[in-house]
Amino acid sequence: MKRYRALIAAIVFVFAGLLILKAVLNSALTDEEMIKSVIVAIADAAEERRVRGISQHLSEGFRAEEVNFDRDSAIATMQHAFLVYKSIQVEVKNMSVKKLNDDTAEATLLASVFASQSADTRGEDMMRYLGGGRLLVTLKKIDGKWLVTRSAAVESTAD
Repeated sequence: MKRYRALIAAIVFVFAGLLILKAVLNSALTDEEMIKSVIVAIADAAEERRVRGISQHLSEGFRAEEVNFDRDSAIATMQHAFLVYKSIQVEVKNMSVKKLNDDTAEATLLASVFASQSADTRGEDMMRYLGGGRLLVTLKKIDGKWLVTRSAAVESTAD
Protein backbone atom coordinates (compact mmCIF):
# COMPACT_ATOMS: atom_id res chain seq x y z
CA MET A 1 0.00 0.00 0.00
CA LYS A 2 2.90 2.40 0.76
CA ARG A 3 4.15 1.86 -2.76
CA TYR A 4 0.81 3.00 -4.20
CA ARG A 5 0.66 6.12 -2.03
CA ALA A 6 3.88 7.43 -3.51
CA LEU A 7 2.66 6.62 -7.03
CA ILE A 8 -0.71 8.30 -6.40
CA ALA A 9 1.00 11.34 -4.87
CA ALA A 10 3.29 11.62 -7.91
CA ILE A 11 0.33 11.34 -10.32
CA VAL A 12 -1.62 14.00 -8.37
CA PHE A 13 1.45 16.26 -8.35
CA VAL A 14 1.98 15.90 -12.11
CA PHE A 15 -1.74 16.40 -12.82
CA ALA A 16 -1.83 19.55 -10.65
CA GLY A 17 1.26 20.86 -12.43
CA LEU A 18 -0.34 20.30 -15.82
CA LEU A 19 -3.50 22.12 -14.72
CA ILE A 20 -1.44 25.08 -13.50
CA LEU A 21 0.57 25.16 -16.73
CA LYS A 22 -2.62 25.08 -18.78
CA ALA A 23 -4.09 27.96 -16.76
CA VAL A 24 -0.92 30.03 -17.20
CA LEU A 25 -0.78 29.40 -20.93
CA ASN A 26 -4.47 30.23 -21.38
CA SER A 27 -4.09 33.49 -19.44
CA ALA A 28 -1.04 34.70 -21.39
CA LEU A 29 -1.48 38.26 -22.59
CA THR A 30 -1.43 39.11 -26.26
CA ASP A 31 1.15 41.62 -27.48
CA GLU A 32 -1.60 44.23 -27.77
CA GLU A 33 -2.64 43.64 -24.14
CA MET A 34 0.98 43.81 -22.99
CA ILE A 35 1.52 47.09 -24.88
CA LYS A 36 -1.60 48.62 -23.38
CA SER A 37 -0.51 47.46 -19.93
CA VAL A 38 2.84 49.25 -20.40
CA ILE A 39 1.06 52.53 -21.18
CA VAL A 40 -1.27 52.10 -18.20
CA ALA A 41 1.68 51.21 -15.92
CA ILE A 42 3.46 54.41 -16.96
CA ALA A 43 0.32 56.47 -16.23
CA ASP A 44 -0.13 54.77 -12.85
CA ALA A 45 3.52 55.32 -11.93
CA ALA A 46 3.22 59.02 -12.81
CA GLU A 47 0.21 59.38 -10.52
CA GLU A 48 2.10 57.55 -7.78
CA ARG A 49 5.14 59.78 -8.43
CA ARG A 50 7.45 56.80 -9.02
CA VAL A 51 10.22 57.71 -11.45
CA ARG A 52 11.51 54.12 -11.51
CA GLY A 53 8.00 52.93 -12.35
CA ILE A 54 8.15 55.03 -15.49
CA SER A 55 11.81 54.71 -16.43
CA GLN A 56 11.70 50.89 -16.38
CA HIS A 57 9.40 51.09 -19.42
CA LEU A 58 11.66 53.41 -21.44
CA SER A 59 14.33 52.02 -23.74
CA GLU A 60 17.90 53.29 -23.46
CA GLY A 61 17.47 55.17 -26.74
CA PHE A 62 14.10 56.71 -25.79
CA ARG A 63 13.18 60.06 -27.39
CA ALA A 64 10.27 62.29 -26.43
CA GLU A 65 10.05 64.20 -29.68
CA GLU A 66 7.21 66.45 -28.56
CA VAL A 67 9.63 68.14 -26.11
CA ASN A 68 12.96 67.10 -27.67
CA PHE A 69 14.04 65.02 -24.64
CA ASP A 70 16.22 61.95 -24.51
CA ARG A 71 15.73 59.36 -21.77
CA ASP A 72 17.92 61.13 -19.19
CA SER A 73 16.25 64.51 -19.80
CA ALA A 74 12.80 62.94 -19.50
CA ILE A 75 13.73 61.27 -16.20
CA ALA A 76 15.22 64.49 -14.79
CA THR A 77 12.10 66.43 -15.79
CA MET A 78 9.87 63.85 -14.10
CA GLN A 79 11.93 64.05 -10.91
CA HIS A 80 11.57 67.83 -10.92
CA ALA A 81 7.83 67.66 -11.62
CA PHE A 82 7.33 65.23 -8.74
CA LEU A 83 8.99 67.75 -6.42
CA VAL A 84 7.00 70.74 -7.70
CA TYR A 85 3.54 69.22 -8.09
CA LYS A 86 1.74 67.71 -5.10
CA SER A 87 -1.00 66.20 -7.25
CA ILE A 88 -0.59 64.48 -10.62
CA GLN A 89 -3.49 62.76 -12.34
CA VAL A 90 -3.16 61.00 -15.69
CA GLU A 91 -6.00 60.02 -17.98
CA VAL A 92 -5.43 57.82 -21.02
CA LYS A 93 -8.26 57.56 -23.53
CA ASN A 94 -8.92 56.20 -27.01
CA MET A 95 -5.85 53.96 -27.06
CA SER A 96 -5.32 51.84 -30.16
CA VAL A 97 -2.38 49.57 -30.89
CA LYS A 98 -0.95 48.64 -34.26
CA LYS A 99 1.82 46.06 -34.57
CA LEU A 100 4.26 47.01 -37.31
CA ASN A 101 6.12 43.69 -37.09
CA ASP A 102 6.91 41.02 -34.48
CA ASP A 103 8.94 43.37 -32.27
CA THR A 104 7.72 46.88 -33.09
CA ALA A 105 4.35 48.51 -32.45
CA GLU A 106 2.69 51.90 -32.26
CA ALA A 107 0.06 53.03 -29.79
CA THR A 108 -2.04 56.10 -30.52
CA LEU A 109 -3.77 57.65 -27.53
CA LEU A 110 -5.20 60.77 -26.02
CA ALA A 111 -3.50 61.69 -22.74
CA SER A 112 -4.32 64.31 -20.15
CA VAL A 113 -1.88 65.09 -17.34
CA PHE A 114 -3.39 67.26 -14.62
CA ALA A 115 -0.78 68.74 -12.29
CA SER A 116 -1.33 70.92 -9.24
CA GLN A 117 0.86 72.34 -6.52
CA SER A 118 -2.00 71.65 -4.13
CA ALA A 119 -2.94 68.10 -3.22
CA ASP A 120 -6.58 69.17 -3.02
CA THR A 121 -7.07 70.39 -6.59
CA ARG A 122 -6.95 68.71 -9.97
CA GLY A 123 -4.82 71.37 -11.63
CA GLU A 124 -4.45 72.26 -15.27
CA ASP A 125 -3.98 69.83 -18.14
CA MET A 126 -0.29 70.10 -19.02
CA MET A 127 -0.87 68.30 -22.33
CA ARG A 128 -2.67 71.35 -23.71
CA TYR A 129 0.80 72.80 -24.27
CA LEU A 130 1.63 69.83 -26.49
CA GLY A 131 -1.08 70.07 -29.08
CA GLY A 132 -3.92 68.72 -27.00
CA GLY A 133 -2.45 65.45 -25.79
CA ARG A 134 -2.79 63.13 -28.79
CA LEU A 135 0.35 60.99 -28.78
CA LEU A 136 1.94 58.38 -30.99
CA VAL A 137 4.02 56.04 -28.84
CA THR A 138 6.42 53.61 -30.50
CA LEU A 139 7.40 50.46 -28.61
CA LYS A 140 9.95 47.76 -29.30
CA LYS A 141 10.08 44.28 -27.82
CA ILE A 142 13.51 43.96 -26.22
CA ASP A 143 14.41 40.72 -24.43
CA GLY A 144 10.72 39.77 -24.41
CA LYS A 145 9.59 43.05 -22.81
CA TRP A 146 7.81 45.92 -24.59
CA LEU A 147 9.68 49.21 -24.04
CA VAL A 148 8.80 52.70 -25.22
CA THR A 149 11.37 53.94 -27.73
CA ARG A 150 9.68 57.14 -28.87
CA SER A 151 6.76 59.42 -28.18
CA ALA A 152 5.52 62.21 -30.41
CA ALA A 153 2.60 64.62 -30.37
CA VAL A 154 0.32 64.19 -33.37
CA GLU A 155 -2.43 66.29 -34.85
CA SER A 156 -5.67 65.91 -32.96
CA THR A 157 -8.56 64.49 -34.90
CA ALA A 158 -12.23 64.42 -34.08
CA ASP A 159 -12.97 61.54 -31.71
